Amino acid sequence: MQGICSSLQQGEFTLAKLETFANVADVIRQYKMKESVPSVRARLGKMFNEAVRGGATSGIERAVIIRNGKEEPKCYSRAAVYVNRKKAKKLKK
Repeated sequence: MQGICSSLQQGEFTLAKLETFANVADVIRQYKMKESVPSVRARLGKMFNEAVRGGATSGIERAVIIRNGKEEPKCYSRAAVYVNRKKAKKLKK
């Protein structure tokens, strides 16, 4: 049996699926930063989530699911799931 948060729908994504986010390790090595990759990714994820909450990301929202009659933020392997409303509309056409 699959969990509620086990799959991504069209137009949904996690930050790990974005090329720039996936290349964080390369940037850290290139600039010889002393921070760990997980801590930088976590900080970037928090910043992106705050930007989404604040409405600074046009067309990007947190994906949600309905569980026990309540709307909850969707996750995929403990990662926040976002939806690009503009892209999702184009895919439906």
